[in-house]
Amino acid sequence: MNQRKFKRLTEIEKQQIITMYLNNAKIKDIASLLNRNQTTIQDLIRKNKLTKTNPMNMIKRYNIKEHIRENNETYFIKECTICKKDKKILSSAITLQNKDTWCCIDCYLKTDKINKELANKKKKKSNKSGYIGVFPRTLHGKILGYKSVIRYENKTLLDNMYKDETLNEKTLIQAVLDRDIFIIEKQLPHRRNFTDVELFANMKYLAYEQIDHIKNILDTRINS
Repeated sequence: MNQRKFKRLTEIEKQQIITMYLNNAKIKDIASLLNRNQTTIQDLIRKNKLTKTNPMNMIKRYNIKEHIRENNETYFIKECTICKKDKKILSSAITLQNKDTWCCIDCYLKTDKINKELANKKKKKSNKSGYIGVFPRTLHGKILGYKSVIRYENKTLLDNMYKDETLNEKTLIQAVLDRDIFIIEKQLPHRRNFTDVELFANMKYLAYEQIDHIKNILDTRINS
């Protein structure tokens, strides 16, 4: 048997194998072309976690335009749902849950900055969160979470508490978002915190899945 089959794969050979495999070449054909043992190639593919997903389905499954390998990492080329520009990202940033709502880091930070500016403009003694209908719950001066509240005709329609281990800005924005969405879905006369543009940007920012549903409600109301 050819002794070359037992030598360690070179970096060039590794890239060739990965490229051919991602282009749907069969392992036995790759082994024959490179004069390598099939087990060696299978081990490389398994090490790079390429056996779990059919590469030909990755583009459709994750709603991406292209996938590439660089420095033993898989990257996706995907359009940001906010700025509509193609971005190169690590594949681990995309899941089946956020594939339709993912936004790039630039838009993520921009949306975060806009939220803070919006809240700071409205902050006052009677509105410590900076948002209508959303109140911080504190203990000894420490914020424990946020209450999202809607009252209508002497009835409490919404009274939800939002908290998590880190209690970061996303927790507050989720409370504000859910209140605005509740107003839209129930067609209440209450004042929202976000404009439509701000609402959808934040829904993408937090990977909400019902964006099309909310858009349909708003469009129906405009056209009626």
